[in-house]
Amino acid sequence: LRETQYELYFKEKSIHALKVYLSVFRKIYAAKTMKAVLARFDFDVACAAIEYSNIQDALSLFKDIKEWHYISDSQQSLLHVCVQHERVDLLPFILDKTTEIMNGLDHNKRTALHYAVDKNAEAMVGILLGKPGIELRHHDISLQTVLHSAVRCGLEILVYRVLSECPQLFFAKDASGHTP
Repeated sequence: LRETQYELYFKEKSIHALKVYLSVFRKIYAAKTMKAVLARFDFDVACAAIEYSNIQDALSLFKDIKEWHYISDSQQSLLHVCVQHERVDLLPFILDKTTEIMNGLDHNKRTALHYAVDKNAEAMVGILLGKPGIELRHHDISLQTVLHSAVRCGLEILVYRVLSECPQLFFAKDASGHTP
């Protein structure tokens, strides 16, 4: 009889411990979920500021952003969004805030520099190439580098600029086996 009481006591204690654990886990999960929700909200606000605001409004909205490294569902960073919307005025500010993801890849494995080259945005390419640590050798899903994009778009000045920074890209082959 004593043994049965002990087992019952132990089971109740275990159940109680499990309930405490689950309660703590739920709180931690809720906090992480809330953090993710807030990060997504910050990202959406920053994207809207990039897309629709003038520089003063955008910079005032950016003061409240806490999570600069959030990545969208399509793997775009704020840097990708900035280049996509051709916001040369905001690019230096966003680069300063997102240096860790400066070479971040989207769902097509394209960097912000790929976007800038495709947009023929020489000023943006210049800013990005002037940033220490910018990677020129990234291949997208078609195995094309920034140099492939510049050649495909017929951007001679960018071709020379990219080759002067990284001459070995001249020999990079894409998925079809073609060099730039």
